[in-house]
Amino acid sequence: MHLLPPVLLLALSGLAPSIHAEGLIRAPLIRNEQARQHLRQSIATNQFRKREQLLNADGREYLVQVGVGTPPQVFNLTLDTGSSEVWVPSTKCAKTVCPYERFDGSKSSSLTETNEVFSIQYGLGNAKGTYGQETVSVGTATVTNQKIGLVNTTKDILGVVANGVQSNGIFGLGYPGLNSARGVQNDIPFAFNLMQQNQQLDTFSIYLTNSHLNTTTTSTGGGEIIFGGVDKTKFKGELSYVPVIDYTVQPHQPVSPNVGQKNGTRANGTFLYWTVPGQGVSTSKNYTYTPTDVVPFVLDTGTTLTYMPAAVVKKIVDSLTAPKKATFDAFNLVYRIDCAMRSSQESVSLYLSPSKTAMTTPTQQPIEIKVPVSQLVIPIDTNDAATATSCMFAIAPADESNSLSSAPTWLLGEATLRAVYAVYDMKQNRVGLAPFSTDGSTSGSVASGTTMTGTSAPSTSSGNQQQQQSNDPASSSGTVKSGTLSSFALTLFIVAGSLFFY
Repeated sequence: MHLLPPVLLLALSGLAPSIHAEGLIRAPLIRNEQARQHLRQSIATNQFRKREQLLNADGREYLVQVGVGTPPQVFNLTLDTGSSEVWVPSTKCAKTVCPYERFDGSKSSSLTETNEVFSIQYGLGNAKGTYGQETVSVGTATVTNQKIGLVNTTKDILGVVANGVQSNGIFGLGYPGLNSARGVQNDIPFAFNLMQQNQQLDTFSIYLTNSHLNTTTTSTGGGEIIFGGVDKTKFKGELSYVPVIDYTVQPHQPVSPNVGQKNGTRANGTFLYWTVPGQGVSTSKNYTYTPTDVVPFVLDTGTTLTYMPAAVVKKIVDSLTAPKKATFDAFNLVYRIDCAMRSSQESVSLYLSPSKTAMTTPTQQPIEIKVPVSQLVIPIDTNDAATATSCMFAIAPADESNSLSSAPTWLLGEATLRAVYAVYDMKQNRVGLAPFSTDGSTSGSVASGTTMTGTSAPSTSSGNQQQQQSNDPASSSGTVKSGTLSSFALTLFIVAGSLFFY
């Protein structure tokens, strides 16, 4: 996945995590409303050169406070489900390039330096340095011998802002296969190392509140992530599960998702991203698009906008804005819409299949993600949609010249994912989804591990191989122990991706 320069940034709340007796790690997500000024200025003056730069729209970048080394040196890292590397700037990086905290290996008793080259290319920038083995802490959870990039040069990744907390590196939550497909060996992401050492920490759960709500000092201001369980008060009904799609990876070729009647049963695939089977989209204004076969939907909490094939997006926008048509901004590749749509009662629904190989059958119904149009209005000229006079639509046409894979791009970013509570199951390679709600249950409980009271997986066809080729994190040298980092706050970042391996 290629990441974007953090033009717009999200502040940490400074709230401490809630660590439960069950061993769960729980922390709030929060936003920085001040960051929207950058978006307003950039769009107003047509300073965006590429679509990718718009993905930081509306200032929604989410950070996790991570301790690196012994004693821990604290970094605010972009929490990114669209990548799998962990990297921080080192003291070998010049202050002009790495303007925030830099990791000083001479002050850590647990660092094992290597000569292995770290190099990663993102959409408009890159980061380079060397790998090390180091102790990494999030809350009370600590992984020793975690492979980590120690960056000595980076371009267009670390943005400089006057206010708020800045992103200062990347904390990836994608699959280990994403690193091995890039040719990096024995690089198991932090979350998978946690699962290796504590089988109850085999999931992480995320919800995002409406991005246009006023920031508060509570977790409802931005959302929350939980390692090892779910918060049943934040969703309605039961969790419905869909399998994660694996990919066929070949040198010098775009990765190919193993989904659909033809490819869904291919063996020996590699899990890379949190990609699930999709089967179409509709609006409440009588537009429906149903593909001829199951397609890959990438669930990417690190991307602000949602991307779909251009023809589909045009039909969605036309159906919702008639009789007054939206204007397509060909320079920024987004639709400008009437800000009055913030009061719209209409909705957009995306449909997921519980099978990698089959569309809906009489006994196998799709899972619906229903997103209010009011949440898809992004203000440009003010901080909030209620007072904006210039707005854009949060669903945009994908640039197929920079496709996610060999398949058409369907990337469900924050714009749509905030409508659901999502449980990312690393052990069983599946994602559980339910409609997000601030009062989904009166129990107030959090279910740990894989035993989730009140949840059930939908039935699947025989072609559903959701547990096929589970990535075995046992190859990691990381171990887990009690952490010493006293507090952290979480947020999510902005990614869009090119899944080509060379």
